[in-house]
Formats: sequence, C-alpha cells, structure tokens
Amino acid sequence: MTATMPPLAPLRQLAARVLATAGRSTWVAVAFLPILLMGTARGQLPQTEPWQQTLHRFLASLTEPDITLAVVPVEYIEEQLDDDALYRDWLLLGSALERRPASLEQPNIDVLRHPARVYLLESIERDSRVWMSPRQYTPMAPAWWSSWSYPGNPYFGSRACKLRGFVPAAVDMMMLASDDRETEAAFPPTNLLANTYAYLHAIDVLPNDVRQAFETAIGRALSRLEEPGPLDPANRSAPPGDIAARTVAACAYIARAVDDPAIVSRAEALAQALVGRHLTAAGYPDHGGGYDPATAGDDFYFLTWAALAAPDEWDFLRGAVATMADLKTHLLLPEPGSALVFGPTHFAPWTSSDGFQDQSAHRHRDVGAAMLTTAALPFLFNDRPRQEGRAVPKTTAAMQAEIRGAFRSGAELRGVNALLAESHDPAPTAEWSAGGGQLSVMPYDHDYYLPGTLTRFLRAADRPVARLPFDRDEDFVRSFGEDFLAAKLGGMGVIIHTGPTVPGPEATGFSGGALSGFWTPATGAVILGRSRHRPVGADSQDTWANWWQWQTHALAGVNADGKPFSTARLPRGAFTDCTHDIGLDRATVRVVAPLVSNGENGSDAAPDDALVGQVIFTRTFDIDAAGLRVETAIEGDGRDRVTRLYEILPLFNQAPIERVTGPGTVATVYFDIGRGWKPAAAKPVTGVRRVRVDRHEGAIIIEFDRPQSVALAEAAGPSCHNLLIDLLRNAGTPTELTTAGVAYTIRPLVERR
Repeated sequence: MTATMPPLAPLRQLAARVLATAGRSTWVAVAFLPILLMGTARGQLPQTEPWQQTLHRFLASLTEPDITLAVVPVEYIEEQLDDDALYRDWLLLGSALERRPASLEQPNIDVLRHPARVYLLESIERDSRVWMSPRQYTPMAPAWWSSWSYPGNPYFGSRACKLRGFVPAAVDMMMLASDDRETEAAFPPTNLLANTYAYLHAIDVLPNDVRQAFETAIGRALSRLEEPGPLDPANRSAPPGDIAARTVAACAYIARAVDDPAIVSRAEALAQALVGRHLTAAGYPDHGGGYDPATAGDDFYFLTWAALAAPDEWDFLRGAVATMADLKTHLLLPEPGSALVFGPTHFAPWTSSDGFQDQSAHRHRDVGAAMLTTAALPFLFNDRPRQEGRAVPKTTAAMQAEIRGAFRSGAELRGVNALLAESHDPAPTAEWSAGGGQLSVMPYDHDYYLPGTLTRFLRAADRPVARLPFDRDEDFVRSFGEDFLAAKLGGMGVIIHTGPTVPGPEATGFSGGALSGFWTPATGAVILGRSRHRPVGADSQDTWANWWQWQTHALAGVNADGKPFSTARLPRGAFTDCTHDIGLDRATVRVVAPLVSNGENGSDAAPDDALVGQVIFTRTFDIDAAGLRVETAIEGDGRDRVTRLYEILPLFNQAPIERVTGPGTVATVYFDIGRGWKPAAAKPVTGVRRVRVDRHEGAIIIEFDRPQSVALAEAAGPSCHNLLIDLLRNAGTPTELTTAGVAYTIRPLVERR
C-alpha cells in the first residue's frame, strides 16, 4: 500500500491558489513557494507533528560518507580464554549448533553490503513514494552488528551500522504514525520492537533533539497499543497470544531505551497487564479460548527474549517463562530408543504440532529460557527434529575441547567471512508498506548471556533436571491450574486435560475431561490425544462428519436422525463440577457437565439439536501406582433416542514429524474374551474382558469391570487408531438414552506376552 502525506495536500492546494493570485500579492506567493517545491521534490514522509519534522531534518542531513561501510572479514582474535566467555561466543558461532549467517539463527548479513545511497533521503523520497521497506532494510540487523562486542568484529561500534538501523526505523515510525487504515492492529508490535531495538543501539550517535523526537514517537506508538480494542481476546480470527508477547518484548526494549520515566512506567504496566491477561494460571497463553502448543512457541520465544532484555526488577517476566517451561516439559512424553518426544494436542485450537515441534524453536530461545529457569533445562539436552544438535555436548570434556579447539582453528568464522566475500547485487529498494516490518532473529542467548551459565549447564548435564520429567526416576503428581494433571506413578505416566477449548460450531480443539496421554518407558505414548488441523488433504480435517475418528478420548454418539454429539466439545465453562484432588502418590480428577446447555458457557457437545433432553455426563479418573481407573457415565431423561454411543480411546501410532522419515510406530491391538489374546478387528467383538496394546517393546492392558463390545475404527487417523467401546450394544437400533457407562483400569503389562 502506498502511503501519502494527507496534511501536505491541503497546503499545496492553498499554495496553488495563492500563486494564482500572485499579481495581487507577490510577496505572499514567494513565501509559499518552498511548500510547493517541497511537495514536488519530496513531501512523502509525513511532517505533520514536530517530532516528525525533527526526524525528517536529521535524515536530510545525512550524506553518503555517514552511511558508507567497508565490508571486511571478521578476524579471529584469541583474547577470551575464560571458558564462560568462549561458551558465549560458541553459542553464536559454534558448529555444534549449526548456526550460520545464512540461516535464521543469526542476524542478516546483507545489511552490511547495501550501498549507502539507499539510506539517503533523496533515495527514500522519490517518484511520489517512500522507498524504504522495513522488510528489505530491517532495522535490527545492522544495529546488532554494531553491538557485537567480539574483539574481531570490525563493525562493533560502527556509526554507519547504527545509522543503517536507525534510518529505516525512523522512516517506519513516521509512516506508521500517519497510517490511517482501519486495522485490528493499531500499531504493529513487531515494528515497534524492531524500531526500538535499532534506536537503543544508535542512541550515542544521535543528537539530543533527534532522541527526544524518536522517544516521542515511541510514546505515541505505546498509546495506540494501550488501547484495549486490538488486544481484545474476544477477537478470535487469529491466535492473539503471540501478538501480545511481541508487545511485551517491545515494552522491554522501551524500558531499556527511553529516558522518560513516565513512558517506562507505562511500558512496564502494559507488559504486566498483557502477561496477566494472556498467560493462564496453568502456564499457557490463551489462544482465543484454549492452549495451542505449537503457536505457544512464539509466545515462549518473545517472552524469553523480553525476560532477558527487561530491567532486573521485571520479575513477572522471568516468572512467566518459568511457568510456561514447567507446563511444557510436563506435557512431553519421551519415545523409547530415540530422541523423539510426543505430547498431546487434541485441545489445540489452531495447529496440530505438540510442544516439542513448536514454532520459533530456535536454539537460542531454549538456551535463553534455561538461563532463566531450571524448568527449561531439559530443552538443552533433547535433540529436536527441526534443529539437530545440542546446546551442550554430552560431556564436559567434549564441550571444552569443542569450544577451545574450534575457536582456535577459526572454523566458526569461515561461514561469516565466506558470505561477506560473496559478490552482492542488491535488490531494488522496496516501497514502504504498513505492517511490513521484518524481525531479524536475534541470538539473545549470546547477547544477554548470564555469567556462570556454562558452569551451571555442565553441572546439570548428568543430573535429573537435564531430563524431561517423565524421563526421570522420581514420581510426581502435578496439577496445572486444574486445566492439566500430569502424574508419573508405578512405572506409568498419565496426562489428563480438563481445560477449555475454543467455543463455536467447528471442531477446533477437544476437551471434555479427557485422558490426554498414557505412557510407559517401554511403550512410549501408547494413548495420546492429537488434533489434525493441518493434515495432508482437506478430507481428513476434524469435522462432525468424522466424529468417530477424532483422535481424542471422548464419549460420543449419534441420535436417531443421524446427528452426532460428543463430550470432546465440552468447554471448561460448561462443567458444573471440575475437581483435582491431589495426594503425594495418588490423584482423583472428576468432571460433570450437561451435554445440552445454554447461555454464555453453553456447550458445543450436541449441535443442531442432536440432543434435546437433559443429559448429564460424568467422568472420574483415579490414579495411583496400581494403574489408572476411568469411569465414564451418562444419564438422560429418556427424551432422546440414539443409535450409537461409544467410549473412544485414541491409540497412538506416530505423528508425522519434520525431518523424520520412515514408517511410524504402529500400536498392535489384541482382545481377550476369556480364551487368550486374539488380534483386534474393525467389527465389534462382544464379551471383551481385556484389551492389550503393544507398542515398541512394551504393552499396556485395558481391563474392563465387566465384559464390553469393542472394535477398532475402520480406518486410522494421521496419528491414532481409535478404540471404540460400544456402550449400547444395540446394533444401531434407536434406543432411549437413559443410563449408560463403562469402567476400566489401564496399567502397564509387566511381562509382555
């Protein structure tokens, strides 16, 4: 979108009218001539307010020598012999992390090679447009190069580098302040973060009046972000949590950059309010009504960045990172015999990946979080499918050898210098557009490295805190805001979800008081709830048309008219009772909810009048070292007639993972009707007393209180094959819905076969 300068247009029209009458008042015409000339030659950057005029004058004062930069190699200088200092630079350049300037793990290198003329006002204001795209000329990257204090960095402290960051930041702030589009984002927080970052690193080369002008612009942008409308969680058109986290990070940089105590105080208040509004007590950002582990990766990234960059007294940010890391690690179940980890996602409203495959999973995020909280230490010692390599080698000796050996050979600098030496034909300057801000990926684990981190990491390497909770020897029972319960007892792991989902008629996230995961060290996650919002092929999307294939623990069925209903769509607000009773070595979770309800907390469990009578659903989980007992019950008043009613358990095969190829681990299922184990079938088998599920080198047993009619779903989903327990056993005949239920115990099979 081309942005013009509305305030100048009336002035030009007025000047033209005055010139038309110049014969009557020649001196007035001469006085207005500069206005016309300014509008013809430039006049594209807004200059309505004094701060804009000050920034414009400063940009006009810059010449090509001010911004010219000699592109030279980064030198190897062995001045840092301290292990801690070497590790800090190894985090930036170390080969073990596969960080190279061409990747997203380091700041952009092209900004060092752009010709100086593109940053001059005469190049920015031409052809009646503004030619300075913040996406092409990102403010952050040159600012970072000017701040990297490595002795061999020739760009450290460079005035030209700092101005290459400040110029696009100033242009962007001037243009955004006059952008009058109607948009949900009053001021893009990404732009404010990038522009404030660039300003922070350029302060020492800016005149006092320019600093005051830019800080005025920051205050105006902050005012627009303080308005409640754009941050209203009722707007569910997109996940709002990550936008709030970017604003929090921007606020952290405002506190570092701005001298005005009033603006700093407002920034802190806004950051604290956003964390309080968007981060739930359980430890996840509220993505329009539920937890989305993949999208939460962005929140984790920006909150970690903010916590490292913010003033020390902003303890609430470090607490937020610790809370998020604590929940995240307790929802990850290790696979036996591999570095893979899986977690439940059935409750996710937007995406289908778990917390181990989340967004913005840059290594510096995990290292930065581990510097802030012990809860994040497991992220350092578990290889991710998207990002191979550890943040810490397995042994202290290996780490020290790699840090010293690799740096002394200069190997880490070869990738930087190879790119610097390449010929560069810069693309034409792109036109400015609103919302076009581009964040460089800042290696903030390096930039805000906490002294002593290396020693702390090495001490943790061989201790339980370096492993995920379900991979440790000790048992635990944890409740997270009564949205999740995670327990490891008697050689098994259990995750239960009683939290919210996104309300609405679509199948966007499943809850209802569900068994999210059942795990053993030998089987891995053998029962696991998964969403499939982004599968290959639209036919496999979760909709009411394939309700029996939803990969989640649910009580579901169909009425006599073929309309489905499911407890998976019970939101947290529909529960009339939800309790987590926690002991040292036991836990009881109970939920009660009507399947038909009205009002603000109405249920989505029975759309299109699938149920019209009073139908009450109850589910109880009892967990101790002997196993997990599940009791599901439904009670109706007889006004509804149903043809099918199933208790559904999702048996986990394996989820598709980026960079992991080959067939998944298939769960093999057997039924026992009193005559030994027989392979499970896709048609109902009556009299089933037990179900055995083999996975990897282990197995679990699902033992019913009384024999049941059980079948496997005819087709498996992308990750799970559903086990269907028929609670009516009516062969599809319409039956009055009065009382039905099932009770069973799930436990590891100690001796397989």
